[in-house]
Amino acid sequence: MKNRNFLLAMCLIWAMSISAQTSDAARRVHEALQAFVASGEYHVSDGRILNNVVETGSKTTTYDFSQVFGVENSNDSTMLFPHMKDLEGTLRTEAVNAKEVMIHDASEGAPLLSGIQWFLGSYKGFVSGKYVFGSQQNICLLSFDEPNDYHYAVLLVWEQQIKHDQQIGNIWMMNGTIFEIVSKKLDNMRFIQLYSEQPEMTATLKYDTDPTAPQTYDELLAKVKQTCQIYDRETSGGKTAAVVVLHKMCDGYPNKLTQEQYNTLIGILSPYAETTADQKHKEMFGITCYTLYQKSEHYQKDDH
Repeated sequence: MKNRNFLLAMCLIWAMSISAQTSDAARRVHEALQAFVASGEYHVSDGRILNNVVETGSKTTTYDFSQVFGVENSNDSTMLFPHMKDLEGTLRTEAVNAKEVMIHDASEGAPLLSGIQWFLGSYKGFVSGKYVFGSQQNICLLSFDEPNDYHYAVLLVWEQQIKHDQQIGNIWMMNGTIFEIVSKKLDNMRFIQLYSEQPEMTATLKYDTDPTAPQTYDELLAKVKQTCQIYDRETSGGKTAAVVVLHKMCDGYPNKLTQEQYNTLIGILSPYAETTADQKHKEMFGITCYTLYQKSEHYQKDDH
């Protein structure tokens, strides 16, 4: 009996130790994430809640970031600013304490997985979110089982590249998104699953968190107008999120713009690039205008 009690005590100590390690690891990841957001690197936006299950406290918070600037005589697009480097390093270090891990370097080619889905506990069923990976993205995903009957996960995705522009030189581009996910545990359902175009289960509520760029000009025009309206009415943090989303949206637009289409869009955006009080926001509007210029007939004609 004495030995049995000793074994039970040892098992309890071991279980408590594992829980403490997991909780501490999740805390360190959260702190590194908050330090990155507080630093303002890459014009990172304040957190924007995508999924929120009030009764259980389950939610998904997203942070967008993007930056563009000129570089000289370099093909190396892999540089990271200090706080982003700390966050990425923390995710790699804490991978040993995570339940689920996915780390992919863009230099290795396209990721083997197409994307992931996650499920948030709700008393009415569950809420799901998804993210589809890009072919050139770096990916860090860690999920933890927390001792308070909750899951915690962080998904960091980013893409860096250098574009060689014959008119203004080399342009270094960085953009990405962070998802911070807290979920009450669900019975008989995995927290993180592989993304499927046709999932077997239908969520009570579904949120598409894939930041897909507009595919038609009419859609692009409508979203540019909408995002500028959001910028006008938001406070500082919301304005930063708006200009980052605006640039990513315009950069991802896949089609060429006619002169008329380009002139219409620039007519909306150029006043912001000229008169916006916040210098960083003014620069982002200017970069977005140049991004649209590269997609226009004006740019093609100037090349010849």
